[in-house]
Amino acid sequence: MTINVNRSWLMVPTDQPDAISQACDSTASVILLDLFEGVAQSRRTFARESLKAAIGQCVTKKKTVYVQISPDQWESDVRACVCQEVSALVVARAETVEHIQALDALLLKEENRLSLPAHSIQMVLCLETARGHQDAYALGASSKRVFALSLGRVDLVMDLRPEPSGEIHLLPFLMQRLIILSRTLGLMAVGAWWRAPDRGLNATADNTFKAARRGRAVGFSAVMCVNPQQVEPIHRAYSQEAI
Repeated sequence: MTINVNRSWLMVPTDQPDAISQACDSTASVILLDLFEGVAQSRRTFARESLKAAIGQCVTKKKTVYVQISPDQWESDVRACVCQEVSALVVARAETVEHIQALDALLLKEENRLSLPAHSIQMVLCLETARGHQDAYALGASSKRVFALSLGRVDLVMDLRPEPSGEIHLLPFLMQRLIILSRTLGLMAVGAWWRAPDRGLNATADNTFKAARRGRAVGFSAVMCVNPQQVEPIHRAYSQEAI
């Protein structure tokens, strides 16, 4: 089986060192250190304080490191995570061009302060609200750091309201639109074609494989996951044997 580079992005809360160790022992292409979605509000500061140690764990295992930052504490998150070992920031709930441009400017300031090459840290934008999807093209074009777009399903369900089954009728359209916008902008589309009752968070290995294979077929290039057991099915879905 041919494993493609950076197909699996394994997200792990930065305040959980044991979970980070398990993630680093997996074959995940990227370890996505989360400062927001999986971290309780009361532990955000602790998570930032733990970030350097978490990055060190990943680097020791020769993992590519991304960091997911929060929409409400992004300035503190950026100052905590900018270093040579972090390749990209995942911007949760990306909504406005002004926010992305301000984030770009702060990144440049921190890169200069630390004598890092300008624009060495890239960005992934998570479109998780109606407003974010409405302005997706402008957001994707707002900074040359942006290299990928993703769709945040959980927040979208809350924002757009589900039908009785728990699904949202607009989800297939939004996934297809995200892929078209990504191709138009020359960016990666990150995601998988999940089906009820899976949300990615609780998917079995078999359902992860099926969702990743469906996603690959329609144009996604990588998958975010939260369980080390999902990594192998993702790689298998992107192997030549899965075509």
